[in-house]
Amino acid sequence: LAYINKALRLQPFPNPWYPWLQGRCLRHLGRYDEAIAAIKRAIALSPSVVFIRAYLVETYVAANRLKEARTEAEEVLRLDPKFSVDPFVKLWDKYDDPNVVKGYARNLRKAGLK
Repeated sequence: LAYINKALRLQPFPNPWYPWLQGRCLRHLGRYDEAIAAIKRAIALSPSVVFIRAYLVETYVAANRLKEARTEAEEVLRLDPKFSVDPFVKLWDKYDDPNVVKGYARNLRKAGLK
């Protein structure tokens, strides 16, 4: 997180990768409101990137903000009607603890994604 924060300070026009990764770090630290704000900054930079929005859905569920999660899940499906949870979480299984990945899938499904 410290390196991401430094990169954001040093690059005045960040690509969406930095605030998304910052949000991901904050989410895993349990700092959900900050994570949501960071992920929303990433979405503002790239509004049609589905994986960033899907990660926002998961973070909303983790923060117990189900109404917002469901609204964002609808946006994910609007952008990608064929979105599927299993291929999405498969992207993370090389990097994260398998139990964390299962939690991602569970949270995405809780928001209404299949």
